[in-house]
Amino acid sequence: MGDGWVTDLSRLKELMPLADDKAFRAGFRKAKRDAKARFAKWARAVTGQVVDPDSIFDSQIKRIHEYKRQLLNALHIVVLYNRLRENPAAAMPRRSCGNRSDSVSESDSNSDAAAISPGDCA
Repeated sequence: MGDGWVTDLSRLKELMPLADDKAFRAGFRKAKRDAKARFAKWARAVTGQVVDPDSIFDSQIKRIHEYKRQLLNALHIVVLYNRLRENPAAAMPRRSCGNRSDSVSESDSNSDAAAISPGDCA
């Protein structure tokens, strides 16, 4: 498959024949977990933020106004709350949340340390 899928997501359809392949799915899960563990290690080293690699990574990367990020987070909390009201015994997965700060200055824009800030987590 190569890395052509990075710029052409329609190529991901090529993976469909592997959907029922247990070995492929296990390898995919391992690669995903390993990548999340590397990110968690980087985040802790650069920002001091502890991220659980076994949680869902819930982040807002696109530069949008702070009030819009806050509104999206509030709406997400309402959705999760309503799900729990409908089913109090529902299993809720752990989430690690964050957002890319709009306040990154031009001089800091190339600095990964300045680009990541902790966000609200629902």
